[in-house]
This record gives sequence, C-alpha cells and structure tokens, in this order.
Amino acid sequence: MTLQGITKAGAQTIIPPLPPGPSSLLGVAPQPQADQGQSNAGSAVSELAQAQAEHRRLQTELATERTRHEQNERDYQAEREALNGVIATLEASLAGNGAATTTGMPPGVQALIERIMAETVTAATAAAMAAISTSASPMKSEKKHALSAANYVSAKAVSHSGIIPEIILCTARKGFFVPFADMTASQYRDYALNDQTIKKVTRVVEGGLGLVKAEYVDDTNSDARDRNLPKHEWVEAQTHFLQLLQMEGVADELTVENFHHLYQFIMGHSLWDFNFAVLARAEHTLRRKFFMSPFRFADADLEREVQDAMVSYNQDRLQSLSHRVARDTDQLHQSQLRVPQDRSSFRFDPLSRPADCKPSYNNLSTPITPSPLQRNNMNPFRGSNERASPEARCWCCGRAGHKALECRASNTKSGDPLRSSATNGKVLHISDTREYCYYGHIRRPCAKPNCQALHECSICGSQSHGARAASC
Repeated sequence: MTLQGITKAGAQTIIPPLPPGPSSLLGVAPQPQADQGQSNAGSAVSELAQAQAEHRRLQTELATERTRHEQNERDYQAEREALNGVIATLEASLAGNGAATTTGMPPGVQALIERIMAETVTAATAAAMAAISTSASPMKSEKKHALSAANYVSAKAVSHSGIIPEIILCTARKGFFVPFADMTASQYRDYALNDQTIKKVTRVVEGGLGLVKAEYVDDTNSDARDRNLPKHEWVEAQTHFLQLLQMEGVADELTVENFHHLYQFIMGHSLWDFNFAVLARAEHTLRRKFFMSPFRFADADLEREVQDAMVSYNQDRLQSLSHRVARDTDQLHQSQLRVPQDRSSFRFDPLSRPADCKPSYNNLSTPITPSPLQRNNMNPFRGSNERASPEARCWCCGRAGHKALECRASNTKSGDPLRSSATNGKVLHISDTREYCYYGHIRRPCAKPNCQALHECSICGSQSHGARAASC
C-alpha cells in the first residue's frame, strides 16, 4: 500500500582618468578624489567581526544541542531498561498464570504494570465479544491488513468531509502505502484541478507475514516530506487518511480503529505542543511498519517508537548544526583573507616596467629631478604644492629609508591599509592587481596618451600627485 506523492568588497575597479580638460591645459591641477581604501578595509573588518560573532553563536548552540542530546540518550536508556523490566515481569506472570510481582519496583513502574495488566484483561474481554460477533456476521477477515480479534481496540467514528481523489482511492484499494504528503488539503485541490498521475515505480519487497507485495516508491523523497509536514497540514492529512481507510474496499473496521488509537496517542502526547517534529517522525515510521506487517499499536510500543524518533531527530539536528558551523567557519576564513595582510613577502624588481611606458632609470630609490620644460608640461600626478622628498621613500608604505623591494610594513606611513604591493618588478594595486604607471611616481607626464597603467599615487590613491611626492 505505497503511494508516493508528486513534487514537482569585491575587486575594486579603477577608472582611468579622462583626457585633460581646459582647466588642466591652463596649468590648474585637478581636484583630488576621495580615498576609498580605508572604507574598503573598514567594511572587510566589520564583516570579519560579524562572521566571528556568528561563529561563536553557532558553537554555543551546537554545544547546547549536544548536551540536550546526551541527556535525551540517558533518559531513553533509563526508560528502555524500565520497560524491559516491565515486559520481563509480565512474561513471568503470564507464564505462571499468576499476578505480576511488583515488589521492590519504583512506583512509576508498578503503576505501569498494573495499567498494562488491566488493558490485557479488557482486551481479552473484547476479543471474546468480537469472536461471538464474528460467528453471527462474518467480517473482512480475509483482508491482508486486518487485525486479529484479540487486537481489537475501541475508537470513535470519523465523519466523511471532503472528496477523496480517485487516484488516491484506487491506489489505497490496491493495498499500497499512501504518504501523508499526498493527502493534504492543498494536494487534494491539485488533484481536483489537474488531471495528474502519481509518479511511481514498483518494487517487490518481502513483508513481515511472508507476503510478497509491490510498493510504490516516489521519485522524490516522500519519507522526508512526510516527516517535515507542518502541524496543520499533518492534521489535515491524518483526517483524510482515516476517511480513506473507511472507504469501501480499503480497510476493515479493526484497522480503522487501530489507527484511531494511534492518532489519539500522538495528539495527546506531551511533545505535541513543543516538539511536534519528533511525533511526526515516529508516526510515519509506525505507519510504514504497519503496511509492511500489520500489528496492534500498543501504548508501550508507541512510546518506545517516540523515544527512538527523538534520538534520530537529535542526531539529524546535530549533524545539521555541524554542517552550519563548518560552512560559517569557511566564510570566516574567506573574510579573513579579504582583510589587508602584511605584504612583506612581495618583492620588487626595479628593472621591470610597464610595457607601454619607456622609463630610463636604474634604481627606484634615486630621486630623479625633472627638467624645467617637464615641470611646465601637463602632469596629472603632481599638485601645486608637490615637492620631492629629500631622501628615497617606499612606493608602497611611504616611509623613507627603504625601497619597495625591501618593504616589510603592513600599513602606510599615515596608518592606512596598504593600497599597493611590489611583485615581479612591478607596483600593483592590491584589489585588482592593475599596474601603476612609473612616470606618475617620478612626477613625469606619461609617455603615451593611451597608457593603460594606473595614474594615481600608489600610497594614498590620490590622482593629484605621484608616490614621490612628500604630501602623503
């Protein structure tokens, strides 16, 4: 009886400066643009702090969940031992045809034994009455899902409210399992509005009674859909399921009442209000087991199944939290990589230069004095107050006394994050690895008007002066 349902920051872009306007032709320097390096670094540091806080929160939640899981495991083992003691006592009592001995047992265990014994007597009486009733009017004892008369339990009748889709009814009459996910109100409406078929494949399984039956297996994970149904949809589905069982040719009266007992137990359980997911998992497992091999839903078996479902639920929860912690740890690592780091590993080769520029120099640390004619030419890298420093200074950090080749600093002279690094004989922008123009740093105009290198200070990012200026 298996029916399966239908489930149908980043890299900074530096824009080359526009061709010189009228103001630059007159010798007026363009206004400096705002430096974006500090804001980018601040954003990365803020993102790193948020990721670290989220990581600590998830670790705390995981530790709390693990503690709760361990406590549930201990409670579960204690209850299993108590139930095993009850079963052993009852078996000894029934074997000796005497009353169960409860001396020395905890009060809770004594009460449980007495209640089970009372239910056993009531069930025996009901079995005798059912046997008399069967001799007078034959029931559907040949039904393969029918329960024996000794397993008779009382239950209330279910009113038929709603039209069962024909495809659901036909599948149930064939003895196949019907997932709850296919019996919600929304799914019923889909069946009514659309002439759709149930996607399924057939497999042969061995039933617990030695019967070979075919089981419908959904092409999606119907078990997961059943276990994860919201409470209101689960209530809709169980109501429709009880209605389906009472339809002619689907199940007999004993099967209907057996499932009534199951749902009365589920809805009256203490977990109903605050941990419904555990009960939904337990109900789904019990329903599948019943369709593989019919049995009576005794309270002790139901409670044991709920405890097993709780252990399984907690294990899945721990696994999910572990995956979240691993994912957030990876995100934290990525955030740390975006924070400017020490660039001491970069090396600068002074003999390398941009392909479209033609510098003539031997040592980057040696100041080059421009000619008067060059001073009068348009230069987008120099301001009106620019002057050469008396000694060489690094093009990466702006400090005097060493070249970019020897730079070991993690920030600039003014305390800002580094904007550039020296590698393979070139000064490159940290974010997008674009190359800085050599002429801009030595206060010379670029040799080519179509130069694609960066024409800005590699220390502060200003386009009004080069790295050789003493203004930053």
